[in-house]
Amino acid sequence: VGKLIVGQNGIFSTPAVSTIIRKYKTQGGIVLTASHNPGGPNADFGIKFNCDNGGPAPNHVTDKIYEITKSIKSYKLASGIDVDISKIQTHKLDIDGKPFVVDVIDSVDDYVAMMKEIFDFTSIKALLQGTAGRPKFQVLIDSLNG
Repeated sequence: VGKLIVGQNGIFSTPAVSTIIRKYKTQGGIVLTASHNPGGPNADFGIKFNCDNGGPAPNHVTDKIYEITKSIKSYKLASGIDVDISKIQTHKLDIDGKPFVVDVIDSVDDYVAMMKEIFDFTSIKALLQGTAGRPKFQVLIDSLNG
């Protein structure tokens, strides 16, 4: 890994991660989330992996990743890295003689821009508000599962 893209203040919604994966043409994205996806020693936090199309990785991919993780005997931590993720900026670092970049981005801006490309919000607003001769369009939302 030579580059890490992080949302400002560490905040990234799953749909925003999907957008960023496609926009920046990454090989995938890892999301640590308080979701229904099991993870951690007590299955108390979620781990998601989205592949290069921005969507959830197929089970055969995540199953293979999981199998590989069971054989990890040790890992290294890169010490001395001081990255302020509260500010949008690019950090160019050197880790063990190799370049490493941390891009802190505003994930909301990219996500909103993508939403504006695919939806006509002016028309949606007009539909919801109604017009002279057409009543407001009413919507029932059940967000029981998020």
